[in-house]
Amino acid sequence: MDMNDDLLNRIKFKIAMLEINKEEQSDIKKLHFNKKPVIAACALLTLSTGVVFAKDIEKFIKNTFGLGAGIDIAVENGYIENPEMDYLPSEEIEENISQIDDDGTILDNINSEIKIDDFLMDDYNLSVDFSIKMDDTISDYIEVSIANNVRVTFPDLIITDENNNIIYTDCDENRFNEFCNEHNLNYKYHEFNEHYMNNGLNNYLNYANSFEGKCTISNKYNMYTATEFPKSKKLRFDFNKIRIEKPSETGRNEDRIIYTTIGNWNIELDIPEKMYNRSSEHYKVISCENENFDIYTAKVSDTGFEIGITLNNTPRPEIPEELLDPIINLPGATYNFNTKEQLKAVSEDEELEKMYIEYKKMSTPVQVSSNLPKYLVNWLEYQDGSWVENSNGEKFYCTLNPARKQNRNFINDTTFDFYETFSMTKSDATDKLTFVINYYGEHYKIELQKIKKDGKG
Repeated sequence: MDMNDDLLNRIKFKIAMLEINKEEQSDIKKLHFNKKPVIAACALLTLSTGVVFAKDIEKFIKNTFGLGAGIDIAVENGYIENPEMDYLPSEEIEENISQIDDDGTILDNINSEIKIDDFLMDDYNLSVDFSIKMDDTISDYIEVSIANNVRVTFPDLIITDENNNIIYTDCDENRFNEFCNEHNLNYKYHEFNEHYMNNGLNNYLNYANSFEGKCTISNKYNMYTATEFPKSKKLRFDFNKIRIEKPSETGRNEDRIIYTTIGNWNIELDIPEKMYNRSSEHYKVISCENENFDIYTAKVSDTGFEIGITLNNTPRPEIPEELLDPIINLPGATYNFNTKEQLKAVSEDEELEKMYIEYKKMSTPVQVSSNLPKYLVNWLEYQDGSWVENSNGEKFYCTLNPARKQNRNFINDTTFDFYETFSMTKSDATDKLTFVINYYGEHYKIELQKIKKDGKG
């Protein structure tokens, strides 16, 4: 298959990003963010599958947000805003901008202008596509490109809304305190609450090119929270730094190549009504094929379908004693190996391998399938897993959104909690839905009926 280098790099990047996203996902209720950046090593990644099918390529090229199929479907249905905005030059630079070791080499001879091309906001995601226009002389210092594995960040970015909620921050304590004092905000660094959001970050370059003496960078910033974003009507972005970072060949942080440009940017953004008036539609259970399942929530929003189920009479397995020594003695190891290769790193013993696979099966009562092609999905979980289906027979699988609300844990020795987000949105939901859950390899149907505004089904 003939592809130009740019297309191939984009495909490699999106595959790497989605895989890393999946590896970093954990119980959203227990996350302590700050920070979990996604750095896609696309230059090192090879497509080892031999043949890449056109439909798979199309999926990745189409997945422009890196937030899973649910967000992509929402975008296709208009859940995105493209503000009419000109590039904003830096305002007068303040003399007291604090510098930290991670700023690397300061470039004070690079002019930078910024605007926002598009964005979306829901309960858990704030995704912004920043367009940065720099003097092309930046290439004298570092090649800004996806293939070069470069990451562009705003290390002192603080986002607030019209009610002085801190929606997002990625800065050091000095910068945070200075900002709060300047704006009369009564917050303490990292003491999160309903008005000061705890966040995670997934960001990457969409593209970078040079034209007429300028380097234009499309930088996707996916910010997410473990609680819920408020229904803000206006956002303000304040930052003074643009950091350009390239990983070192040694892999050590101290060997990273870092350049930082200094400026003073303040961007104000109006949030459209469809985003600040966002809501969910709830469903009730009509029937369930397993009496041990208690469904405690089922709802659909503009960006996904969520369901929560308590699985009773589900025994928590004990890890076999034979596995304890090789697992514990492996440096940095945990009990949560996810691939056959990781298991073999513990032991080449076939009996131990079989024992571990059985333990893994019993410790994960519910199996899900994602929208990734087979060769990119966890080897154990790729099967006809769990999904939600509308009345038209369309199936929707687990989304890959790094901010998705999900939980798969034992509450006690006989009860398992399953909470997951699927890619169905309001635009695809029908009055009746069927949720099919893969429980220990057996499929059980749960029939759902939308609850109308009057409270009736």
